[in-house]
Amino acid sequence: MVLFFQVIIGLILALIVYNLIHYLFVSRPTRKRLKMGQKVVDQAVNGVLPELVTKVDILPIRSQEIAKVWGRGVMAFEYEIAKDKTNLSADEFRQQLTTSLDEYGKHHHFESSAVKNDQSVFRLTDVWELEDKLHFDVAFMVNQTTIEYVEDLDRLT
Repeated sequence: MVLFFQVIIGLILALIVYNLIHYLFVSRPTRKRLKMGQKVVDQAVNGVLPELVTKVDILPIRSQEIAKVWGRGVMAFEYEIAKDKTNLSADEFRQQLTTSLDEYGKHHHFESSAVKNDQSVFRLTDVWELEDKLHFDVAFMVNQTTIEYVEDLDRLT
C-alpha cells in the first residue's frame, strides 16, 4: 500500500516537473517571441496604413494573434478596419498594402535569412470584407513555421 502511494506521488511530481520545464523552456519563450513579432508587425502596419486610409483617427490599430488557430510559432496577425475608412476596394487595398509593406521592410532594413532575397519579410496573406469591415492578415516571415504556414496557404489558393 505504501509503495502504491509512493508511485502516485512520484507520478504527480514528475508531471509537475514536466509542466514547469515545458512552461519555462517552450511556452514562455514562444509567447515572448510572438509578442515581439506582433509589436514589429503592428509598427509596420501602422507605419504604412496612413497612405491607404482616408481617416487616420483609427490609428494605431492593433492586431489579433491567429497563431492559436494555426499552431505554435506562426507569426501571423489579423487586422480589421472599418470599410468606410478607405476608398479602396479589397483588391486595390491588397495591392497597395503589399507594395507599402515591401517598401517599409526595405526602408527599415528588415531582412531574414529564412526568406528568399526577392521576398519581403512582411507578407500579406489574406484580405476580405465582412460586416462593413476590411480584414487582413500579415505574416512576419522570420521563422520556418511561418514560412511553411504561408506556403500551405499558397497551395490552397
